[in-house]
Order: sequence, then structure tokens, then C-alpha cells
Amino acid sequence: MQSIHLHPINDPLEKVWIMFLSRAVSSRARSRRMLATLAVVLLATVTGCAGGGDDSGGQAGEQGSPDTVRILVNPGSNSHVPIYVAQDAGIFRENGLDVQIVTNATAIQPLLTGDVDVAFPSPGQALIANEQGHDLRIFMTLIDKVLQAVVVRDEPKSGDTEYPDVLRQLTGKTLGVTVRGGAVDLNLRYVLREAGLNPDSDVTIVPTGNASAMLAAMQGGRVDGIMSLQPITAQLVTKGSGHVLVDLAKGEGPEAMNQPFITGVAAKSFIDAKPEVLDKLVESLRQAQEYIHDSANKAEFADIVKKRVYSTLTPSEIDQILAELGATTKTICFASKDLGNIAEVLITEGVVKKQADASSTIYTKAQEAAGCAAS
Repeated sequence: MQSIHLHPINDPLEKVWIMFLSRAVSSRARSRRMLATLAVVLLATVTGCAGGGDDSGGQAGEQGSPDTVRILVNPGSNSHVPIYVAQDAGIFRENGLDVQIVTNATAIQPLLTGDVDVAFPSPGQALIANEQGHDLRIFMTLIDKVLQAVVVRDEPKSGDTEYPDVLRQLTGKTLGVTVRGGAVDLNLRYVLREAGLNPDSDVTIVPTGNASAMLAAMQGGRVDGIMSLQPITAQLVTKGSGHVLVDLAKGEGPEAMNQPFITGVAAKSFIDAKPEVLDKLVESLRQAQEYIHDSANKAEFADIVKKRVYSTLTPSEIDQILAELGATTKTICFASKDLGNIAEVLITEGVVKKQADASSTIYTKAQEAAGCAAS
């Protein structure tokens, strides 16, 4: 596991100059945040010079040390890019957070063992964990559409081009997923089933391994199609060696697949102990969405994606990633309807037994504080 720990700068004036020197060129949204931070720092400096009192009376991160929070991310995943944006653009720091990014290939296990405070897995992971006796809460949406697509090697047949009819041409084909029983496998099975195909008899589904192995399987002809993830989709489409039949990120596919792909999850015990930290985290990631959508940040946004996730992609492939992230980070809100759609897929595929209770699965206060309507 790798962690990044940013130590606090204690001199208020030093904070001001570092922000101005390192971020002189910024978007309007970030400029407003900088001015707000500057006002707080200058006010603290003036009151301190006037014989102001003890910092312990204020909230952590406002006049004292920032609040530390450990966030789990998966290495090489574009699903966690908004977290990197909030870290690298200084948004977490401006909101009084000292974020330690912990990388681990497992989606949720370090959260269950208490090695991190917050994780951002697919929301189904929280439902599965809770059925197994854990007490987790979903507190926000990070990526609001499923970043998966059914991609085939051969040019699609003319005729039916929309879901569900477009998938009929997959009958008798071999389709690749990463691993059996994972989110990619479950989503493919559900999409096929809802299109009238039996995933166990009308097609052959095989595990190919990780993203690079899946790409190799497509390029080597070992599979006819895949339930694709990024950056595989961008690489195949850009090179003309893959054709998208159904793109879940664009809202294609069955209604239940219109659901968040990545959500914030924390243990109820952490939420009860530090609700103000969660408020700051959700607000920070809302501001990260603003940053992503501001065209003035495109070059810097591309640099963050290349540095943090995809250092080997071509500019054209990076542009596809940026466009998809812009289209799937439009809300931080997680509602009861989202929970119902997620549970519908998991129940259909035999992963969970019943619909989850919204009141004991969704923590709403932090997202409502950041502007979401009560659901």
C-alpha cells in the first residue's frame, strides 16, 4: 500500500503566498475558492495580532490543523479521478482536509478492516457487505453512470442498432469479462438477460483477467467481444479494432443500469464520530466536479489524468477519457431510486437476497449540505 500524506503549513501568510504562486492561473470557480480561503486566513491573522484567543475553540481545518481522512482508491482506475483532482488542485486542503490516499487493488476490504476511513467502490459492494453483517453507509455519488460498454471486434451488422435488439447478434459468441462474479460479469449478464438472451446458454462468457489481459484477448481474437472498461474502450475505438454496441455511460441499456458506478462508502461508526469531516469531503468532491466541467481547466485536468492514471495513452485517447468523465460527474447525489436499481441487478443475478432499506443504507446529511435534495 502506498500513501500520500500532506503535512500542514502552519504560517497563515505562507499559505497565502504558496496558493498564489502555485495557482496563479486558475478557473473562475477555483478563484472564488481561493478568495474565500484568503479571507479566512487574513481574518485569522488579524485576530491573532489583536490578541485573539485559543484555536481549540474552532473546528479542525478552519483555524487549527486540518482534519485527516484516509481514502481508499484502486490503482490505475479512472473511476477515482475526481479524488485526484481534489487532491492535486488543492481543493481538499482549501476545505480543511488532510487527505491520505491509500491504494489497494481490493475495492472495499481495507474499509471493513478499519485500515481506511472512506472507500469509493461500486455501490453494490456496500449492499453485499451489509448483508454479511457490516454496517456501511453510502454517502455520495462520485461517478454517476456505469463506465462500461459492450464492445465487439467485428463491425456490427446493419439493421437493429439500439438496445435491446442490437445484442441479438451476440448469440453464439464468446464474450470476455475480467473475473467471474465481479461487477463487470454481473452487469454483462444482466444486460444480456434483459435483452432476452440467456447468459449461460446463448453466449459463452469467459474471464480474461485484468484490463491489459482483456485488451490482449480482444486483439488476439480469443474473444468476440467484451464488457469493456476504460481505457480499453478508448484504445479499441481509436484504433478501429472495437465497435461499441451498448454504452452504459451514455444511458443505453436496461433502466436498472441507469445507476451510479462509484459511490462514497463509510462505516456508520466513522460517520457518527466525524460527521463534519464527511461534510468537508463531500463538498470538496462537489467542487472537484466543478473543476472537471470548467473548460479553462482542461489542460491541467488532462495532466492530472495522465500523471495519476494513464501515462501511456495518446492525446486522442485521453480526450475520450476526459469527455466521458465530464459526462458522468454531473451529480454527487445518491437517491433511493439509485439504491433500488442497484439492488435490482444484484437480486436478479443472485448476489443479494432482498432490496436494501434506504434509511439504513444511505447517509443523506452530507450530500444535503452540499446541495442535494432530500430523497
